Amino acid sequence: MIPDEKARRWRTMALAREAIELGARVSIAAAFTGLPKYEVQRLFCDTETPGVSSGRQPWSAGWYLTESVVVEIQAAYFYACFRQIRELGYPAADALVSGYKNYRRNFGHDPRLSFDRAFELITHVEGLWSTKPPCLMTVVCHACKSTRLMLRADEPVGTGECPFCKVARTRNAWMLKTLVPSQSAEEAD
Repeated sequence: MIPDEKARRWRTMALAREAIELGARVSIAAAFTGLPKYEVQRLFCDTETPGVSSGRQPWSAGWYLTESVVVEIQAAYFYACFRQIRELGYPAADALVSGYKNYRRNFGHDPRLSFDRAFELITHVEGLWSTKPPCLMTVVCHACKSTRLMLRADEPVGTGECPFCKVARTRNAWMLKTLVPSQSAEEAD
């Protein structure tokens, strides 16, 4: 039988590996797993690892609300996946990786959130892995009952309108096609 401490360590290393494979920066994988950055770098990256970003990580909470309606909807979808997994009792790190995989399965045809953006979204809503207080929250639209993201601050960012209602009202064919999860689009054919 494997000792619990070793099993936890292996699970943590597996999560870091999965995050790197999903495009996470080394600093992000280190932040949510608790592994030292140099260890993540040494174990899972070499200088020729494609897709591993070094540079500054994203940090604007307003980006999720002002970039585009597609981003708003995809961010709300990813966060809903994360919350559902957490409510099943899984640790936050597991929920982040699993939620992102689910997001990519459904929006892999046009993903707008990188793994780093997904990580930052969780820090902005939950306050996890950060010393800053949460600055985003979820609200339920009174009209369509969808859960969307919104700033906690008093100053509104963007239109403040529900992105789901906006798409339904405009009936923009391109946007609806972009927002249809890839599995549903394949089944419809």
